[in-house]
Amino acid sequence: MLEKAHEKMTQMYSTFGDKLLQHTDVLNSIQNKKKFKPITVQLCPTERCDLNCHYCSVGNRDKSKTIPLPIIKKGLKDFRQLGAKALEITGGGNPLLYYQINEVIDFAYKLGYDIGIITNAYVPLNHLLLSSIQKITWIRISMSALDFDIDTFFKLGTIPKEKLGLSYIINKKTTENIIQRIAHIASKFDVKFVRLAPDCLNDDSLTINKKWNTTIDKYNREGKLFIKEINDNFYPYSDGCYVGMVRPYWNSSGVYMCSSHVLETKNYETAWKLCDIENIKRFYKEANEKFKAGQKPYDIELSNCYHCYYYNNNKLLHTVATELPDRNFA
Repeated sequence: MLEKAHEKMTQMYSTFGDKLLQHTDVLNSIQNKKKFKPITVQLCPTERCDLNCHYCSVGNRDKSKTIPLPIIKKGLKDFRQLGAKALEITGGGNPLLYYQINEVIDFAYKLGYDIGIITNAYVPLNHLLLSSIQKITWIRISMSALDFDIDTFFKLGTIPKEKLGLSYIINKKTTENIIQRIAHIASKFDVKFVRLAPDCLNDDSLTINKKWNTTIDKYNREGKLFIKEINDNFYPYSDGCYVGMVRPYWNSSGVYMCSSHVLETKNYETAWKLCDIENIKRFYKEANEKFKAGQKPYDIELSNCYHCYYYNNNKLLHTVATELPDRNFA
């Protein structure tokens, strides 16, 4: 029963589920017009961070880099014109340390984006205006500070509970006390959910349920804690990669096909780069021309992918993009 609850919550509060099926307009465009469109743009505006987590997926990045605001504005315009519906402001580092984060939110909101934020800031209103909180769809607060034995008072009560979620990476520093504290914080602020995920730098996704289910269940009295369901699907889908066309990841060095390509070197690698931010529209035009010609929209050596977390997404997109025999006998 608990495993079913984890699966249901994963579908609701994770891109690892089947949310792509909610975007029939994009799927129809792929299948019948041979044209991919972005749905969600992941934006990492700054590499700066106020923590130093040992499990950081991009721990070897240049932490001094940021994206100038005019470039962010141009990229947001281009992605929106291509069809993007949502903006996920994330890391890299802690995006709320970006010096003009409220301007980014305001500009994206005026363009019509749904806006989500992922941050480890335990007092987010030290960075965000109340007007910015009103404009975002959701904010997910990472509980990473608990690993540093920081006697932190999380101040989240001014964020509407319907917009507020928590997350935590289960790692070698995790203790039962931390799980208990997370459950207490979730109850105190009446958050929607707490997403618990494995350390992506190793194979803990295979053992996290076995190691932590009992402890999590012990403190999960309100049913808000769930383990992000990954199981053994951290290998690349063998028939191709498409996720970069619908969920591009954008940081200070360009636009990449995904955020999990960094897991082997803990840094951004040009082999997985789709384009520079100045060339977004040209990239989509050329990628869709390749797709119409019967090729993959972009080239990637799948054997070089380490711990891909988009197996399900790519399998679904491949099915939509492929002409199957006897397709009407569904």
